[in-house]
Amino acid sequence: MENNTAEFSSFERILNNLPPADSLVIPLLRDFISPPGIVLKERLERRYRRLCFVQGELKSLSEKSGTDNSAEAAVSFEDFVFSKMDFSRYGKIPLDEFDFFTESVYDFSPGFFRKNFNMSPPDAESLIRQEYKKIDAFYCLARPNPVILSIMRTMESSLDSVPLIHEEEILLEMNALYSCLNSARNSGQANTTDVPQGAISLRALAPFYSFLLQRFDGICVIHKDENQTKLFINPGGGISGTFMPHGKPWTLTLAEPGTAAK
Repeated sequence: MENNTAEFSSFERILNNLPPADSLVIPLLRDFISPPGIVLKERLERRYRRLCFVQGELKSLSEKSGTDNSAEAAVSFEDFVFSKMDFSRYGKIPLDEFDFFTESVYDFSPGFFRKNFNMSPPDAESLIRQEYKKIDAFYCLARPNPVILSIMRTMESSLDSVPLIHEEEILLEMNALYSCLNSARNSGQANTTDVPQGAISLRALAPFYSFLLQRFDGICVIHKDENQTKLFINPGGGISGTFMPHGKPWTLTLAEPGTAAK
């Protein structure tokens, strides 16, 4: 999509003149004022943690592969990896790590959860909170069972997550913003003649969504371990990031371009 300077300037004004946070809940739009903000950085941090976990597992399996007997070597790679998984780590989780698991369920699509666990992401979150009890400095699993252990392992190791950001959630926030501004205009509290009446469509959102994606280009994110991830606009117009878990580069597509750009 052609970068229209005048149009993008009007989008800048939208971000710089959002209603107060206590009057309208639009966390993603607020994140784009100076990206990545709180929500998007937490999403990036969870993706980085999974990559660190996977990279560590790959290294461990590589080191062990030379000592596996012929019976182990004969099974499929998936069965081999599963047979080496240590599920005991999920019996006792430090307090400061528990939120990672409860928040991670929303990094995966409802379809992913239906296919793998026959439940929704909110159901998975409820199950995690129900099965773990706070004891001193840990959340402890009261009754270990294959379902909860599989969910916990998947939240920590699966890279099959939804995009970092997608246009449908931006559309929801933009419509909430326009509804708020129109209410203020109708009550005489604001003069916002350029705000559209009624809900906007994904196609109408496309230029603004493209503008938001462009704000990620060239950003460097510093993780909790002080490692860095570089974000950039890929040739297809989406967002990619080069992570460095354990010093190994992983470049992932984090968000696709909007519907109108495909």
